This record gives sequence, structure tokens and C-alpha cells, in this order.
Amino acid sequence: MEELITQVGTSGGILVVLIPSIIQIFKKVPFLVELQKTFPIYQILSVGLGIGGAFSLGLATPVITGLIAGLAASKGYDIVKGETK
Repeated sequence: MEELITQVGTSGGILVVLIPSIIQIFKKVPFLVELQKTFPIYQILSVGLGIGGAFSLGLATPVITGLIAGLAASKGYDIVKGETK
């Protein structure tokens, strides 16, 4: 468990910073804007980017680390922007 916390704290932090920037690029795609109205596509993309990034960084527990990073990035950005529901 301590290794997981260490991995999320160091390498996962990089993902949490990068994912919202990538999601902002996706928010300019008209198809995804329309899909977001009925389906939480940006949150799913955020988690997918987190897991993919964790695998590409070679983290010890990439699925869990990526899941945590993706969820933190998607909700963290919404909180900062003031879009909580």
C-alpha cells in the first residue's frame, strides 16, 4: 500500500497536471461537445488518459494509479473552474 501511495504521489501528480490540458483540446471537437450533453465523455477520456499515461510511465500499479489520477484530474479541474453539481 505504501508503494501505491508513493507512486500516485510522484508520477501520478504529473498525470493530474497533464490530463486537464489534453481534455481542453478534446473540448474543441464538435462531436465530443455534443456527446458530452448526453454522456460523460470527458470524464471517461480523463480516466482513459490516466490509465494510458500510467502504463506509458511504467508505474507498478498502472490501472489503479491511472484511475486515481484520471478521476482527480477530471473532478479537480471542475472544482477549480466552479462546475460542481
